Amino acid sequence: MAPRPPRPAFPQSVQDLGAHLDDIDVNGAHKHDSYYTYLESAKKEFSDLGWTRFSCLISDYYQTKTGEQYARGAFYSLDIGTFTAEDPSLYTVAASPALTTAADVAELLRNPAAGTKMRLVIYQHSKTFDHTLLMELASFYDVSPRALRDHFWQHWTDMTTSNLNIAARDWYSGYLPSEAGFSPIQLERTFMTRSKKTSLLIPREQKPGYRTVIVFIWDAKDRYSKNVINRDLIVPSLRMSDYCIENLWQPSDDIETCLFRLSRLSSSELAACISQPIFVALPFLRTYLLETSQDIKQIQDHLIYKGLTEFLVDRDTESRGSALNWGPTKQMPFETFHKLNESFAGSIDTIKDHLLFPWIDRSLPGSESTDTLKSSILADVRRIQDQMADLRAKINEYSAYTASQESINEARKSVAQASSVTQLTRLAFIYIPLTFATSLFGINISEWQDAGMPSGKWFLLTAALCTVLTIAVAMGLSEWQNHIETHGGVRRSMWRAVKRALVFAIFWLLATFPRMIADGFRSIRRRMRPPSPAGKTTGSV
Repeated sequence: MAPRPPRPAFPQSVQDLGAHLDDIDVNGAHKHDSYYTYLESAKKEFSDLGWTRFSCLISDYYQTKTGEQYARGAFYSLDIGTFTAEDPSLYTVAASPALTTAADVAELLRNPAAGTKMRLVIYQHSKTFDHTLLMELASFYDVSPRALRDHFWQHWTDMTTSNLNIAARDWYSGYLPSEAGFSPIQLERTFMTRSKKTSLLIPREQKPGYRTVIVFIWDAKDRYSKNVINRDLIVPSLRMSDYCIENLWQPSDDIETCLFRLSRLSSSELAACISQPIFVALPFLRTYLLETSQDIKQIQDHLIYKGLTEFLVDRDTESRGSALNWGPTKQMPFETFHKLNESFAGSIDTIKDHLLFPWIDRSLPGSESTDTLKSSILADVRRIQDQMADLRAKINEYSAYTASQESINEARKSVAQASSVTQLTRLAFIYIPLTFATSLFGINISEWQDAGMPSGKWFLLTAALCTVLTIAVAMGLSEWQNHIETHGGVRRSMWRAVKRALVFAIFWLLATFPRMIADGFRSIRRRMRPPSPAGKTTGSV
């Protein structure tokens, strides 16, 4: 490799940088052999891309390791334009079928239908995806590597960097509201059985003749709330026959919902979608808010019926007998709520940041309708925020209640253990005198050896006496302990005992001392009385 030329001195370095940026030809040919080589070159020079695993774009790990084919996503295109020759001013929607090969994707991207004014390019995938489709799309629109990192590798990057020593580094730190022109709208749902991440971006390289919005949908599970997302448009009616109700088809994913909702718009509303791309993103925003509301309701139901101490179980999988959890394995509602709240806060921030240019262009027709749309979106956001606040309050209440219950249970366990120790101690009071008597009569004393061991009755008498004395002492100590607990401490109980003894002594003296004095005087009088003459008897006193 040729050595890198030295960096020019200031201000020539800044002038050269501007020259390199001005040399970019939007309509020119690509300067790299492939999109992958371009990514690897950019990765070396841009530190915020340093931990992104772009190497997986050219490898098929799943098929290499298992030798099996896997459904690895598909490419879709929804076009808005004037496709009818009879009325060139009438705007309609046209959609392509699901494309699963790179050749079909390249053909569709390079040959849009005549009259296309707005193209919505959607790539739906799961954890394993067809990288050739992604590279065709990213290469055609010169998608920024940062956009790919934010959607495909952001969590892996966060996990990797979290294990490193904390230091000052120049890498990804999130986008500011003023960077809405090139940053994606990211909507993330964090529950394991219903996890999904949607990224919407306006590519910097717009093709002449029509505008483009790119959508990446990472849907790990085929679980879509089709009965809720489009309930404002698909409404049961008494005028609908049983056959129609039984065979009524409903959109089963975000792409079908987007096409369904766009096809229900009028020509003027579709024209507004062309000038104001936020209208195209509206179906995805609505879906995300409704799904988040469902997740909040799921946690609330779990708190009401099962509390904080059981795992979150998906109602749908539970009804089918599956063991899948609503959240990650062994995740409690408290942890799940914080994960939901974190992802919701990030998604709401990106929604608010992108209610600006270029998603809303005040200089083009249709901007007056965006004010109503913006108010509607923000009202829905506030409602979900209120639900999140209510759920947070309930979790805090249940958490405090659970903590108090645990404290009460621990206190009860401590009391039960203390009672068990007391009972064990009382039991020991029975065995201790027996052990003492046994040890006493088992002493090797010479007198006993000569005269013979004492008879068994002495052992029994000694053991019985020791046992009775020990039990009496134990009962006295127990009564004394109860007396202490009743009167609040040793000092108070002793003072109360002294007072009782003093009162008893006073009453005893008052009852006994006068009699003692009277008896004393009587005995003195008897001694002082002269003896009676012999043979005479004295009368009774």
